[in-house]
Amino acid sequence: MAPTQMIILNGGSSSGKSGIVRCLQSILPDPWLAFGCDQFIDALPAKMQASDQGIAFAADGSHAFVASASQRAVLSFDLSGNRTDFACACAPSELTPMGTSFRLNQLGSDPVWLLDGGANARIVFVPALAASR
Repeated sequence: MAPTQMIILNGGSSSGKSGIVRCLQSILPDPWLAFGCDQFIDALPAKMQASDQGIAFAADGSHAFVASASQRAVLSFDLSGNRTDFACACAPSELTPMGTSFRLNQLGSDPVWLLDGGANARIVFVPALAASR
């Protein structure tokens, strides 16, 4: 299977993004689809839109995050299309929003793993606390 490729264009209203997309589609040898951010989210399967699993976006819209339990990592994509992988011993199973952070695993007696989704994204380990009796 060929790797998935994305071209991300960022710019203000009427800055020429749609025109650039049409030019790229006409000159690139392979077919490319164009999606606005809202269209992309609408195109996701309902289970990815309605659950905490799958994909999440930084509060400022600068990054998209994808939880990958199989890769034991959170994948981060910035507006330039650059990818950064954040390894996580927890095998992330969800991206539950918590302010500018995201919880990566279920709450319980285990430690909690968080993704700090701020400007300098990082994985944060929160030790489990013994329940008071």
